[in-house]
Amino acid sequence: MLSIGSASGADASAAQFDGDARRPRRSSGTWLFLGLLGLGAVACLALVAYRKSVPRDSDEFGLVPTGDVAADAKAFLAAARAQSLPPQKLAESRAAVGQASPLIGTTAPDFELSDTEGHRVALRDLRRAGPVIVVFYYGYYCSHCVAQLFGLEEELPKFAERGVHIVALSADPPETTAARFRQYGHFHFPVLSDRGNKVGEQYGVYTPAVGDRDEDLKHGTFVVDKSGRIVWSYTGYRPFVDNGLLLKLAQASARRKS
Repeated sequence: MLSIGSASGADASAAQFDGDARRPRRSSGTWLFLGLLGLGAVACLALVAYRKSVPRDSDEFGLVPTGDVAADAKAFLAAARAQSLPPQKLAESRAAVGQASPLIGTTAPDFELSDTEGHRVALRDLRRAGPVIVVFYYGYYCSHCVAQLFGLEEELPKFAERGVHIVALSADPPETTAARFRQYGHFHFPVLSDRGNKVGEQYGVYTPAVGDRDEDLKHGTFVVDKSGRIVWSYTGYRPFVDNGLLLKLAQASARRKS
């Protein structure tokens, strides 16, 4: 004899089975979507954790400004030099980096500007003795902006041995640069004041604001041979620190007949 309790249990089991049978099963597409959603959530959490671990004020190498321009510039220089490429890729990048400027093969715009001591320095005078490397840097308002100058100073004897002159330009007033020299040390090559980036505009590293277009300023490095012709150039938002390539280019231009 079937008890009432047993009958009720059987009815409940039957109802549960019937409910399970009517519940639609998730398709493979649904499971795939849920899996991708989960991966996306994990990626977002990882990004948040990374952003918290890297200070907001850090640069592309994760370096945080300390307030000491010389120390920060040298740290940037070391980090930039530490980036290594296979020889073939390095050669390709070196060959490509100087191809963009329409000034290649043209006469370098001459300039005569003041250094930190008020002396006038002209490109035409510098190139009489040999090739000249003309460097445009942003100024002392950011640490990595002067990193290239510190790198050139380190290897200045190598350039001097090959008869290569170096000159650097920024919009900083002479008195500002002189004050930074006293604070962080000076360079043994001319550092000139290009007020309003007038010379920089001639070399294509500065574009003034016009209408809705904002002004644009880039780092620039130009190799000018003894005849005054631009034989190689680089412009970009990061300072050029491959002194080995500059030495080879300047030496090659010195051997080339004017």
